[in-house]
Amino acid sequence: NSYQLAISTSYGVKVSERLGVGTSLRYIHSKLTSGLREGTGEGNAATLATDISALYRSAPFALGGADATFSAGLNIANLGGTLDFNENSPDEDPIPANLRFGPALTIDFDEYNSLTFATDFNKSLVSTERRVVDGDTARVGKTGFEALFDSWGSARGQVGPNGEASSLSLVEQFTVGTGVEYWYNDLFALRTGYYYENP
Repeated sequence: NSYQLAISTSYGVKVSERLGVGTSLRYIHSKLTSGLREGTGEGNAATLATDISALYRSAPFALGGADATFSAGLNIANLGGTLDFNENSPDEDPIPANLRFGPALTIDFDEYNSLTFATDFNKSLVSTERRVVDGDTARVGKTGFEALFDSWGSARGQVGPNGEASSLSLVEQFTVGTGVEYWYNDLFALRTGYYYENP
């Protein structure tokens, strides 16, 4: 009977002819278990989160005899609290906050043919630390607002086969997607892309 539910409301506005900004407020509820096993607590948790975003689009300009438009978007998603699934445990889980930035270039060759090059950079903003809570060592997830500033150094990664803790460098915390999209007469599209995540 596990489930997750998110209810959000969003608002966006153009602050100038070329720049728009937006935000969202989201209620998140997550149920992992019915809490029937001893020590699991209630097995569900809830928190609030917000998104902040911006989009810039340039005026058309000449590029190699064609009309081109440059755009860039920024999105900071899921800035919010942590999820505490078990009131019997001091552990807290962060929600998956992300920072995304993406530039794009669209070239309109004529009224029928256009080509767009786009790239998307994504950085996880999740950060946890070990704290002593009521005499017990606990994994405490930092809120999205804390992680926005605290997740830019080396991050603890997976535990290796010998039980040793590994860490991820800042470069390893980024994922990158890039792609090309061709449109004909706003009716037919061809797309291809490449996605990279450090192994």
